[in-house]
Amino acid sequence: MSVKAFIKAVIIGFAIAALSAHAETLIDPTRPAAYAPTRSAAAPQRVVEAPRVTAIFQTNGRRVAVFDGRVVKAGDRVGDVTIEEVLVDGVRLSRAGQIQTLRLPQQAASVRTENKDSLRRASIREENSP
Repeated sequence: MSVKAFIKAVIIGFAIAALSAHAETLIDPTRPAAYAPTRSAAAPQRVVEAPRVTAIFQTNGRRVAVFDGRVVKAGDRVGDVTIEEVLVDGVRLSRAGQIQTLRLPQQAASVRTENKDSLRRASIREENSP
């Protein structure tokens, strides 16, 4: 092995060692928010969060909600929580005999759907325009 090859190998080795020494401080952007970043090799500690409603969907009079990252409807169970009712802006649930209502966050967007007649009128206007 030549001196140049040996020096390259040593430099590459030091670079890899330096990068891997700082690798544990990097945060994985795809990791769920419920896990706090840790600096040790120990198992990640779960951060206990309050249950959250992040979305409500309604179609044909049926509502479903995204509750703690799961799609649920009235009557579903998530852990020790029973979904009693999916409301327009939240979820009514029961836990340990207590009834609680969780609302969507204020920044949640409301999407209005058009009825079939207004969509038909819009498509007719587009067809008739020059």
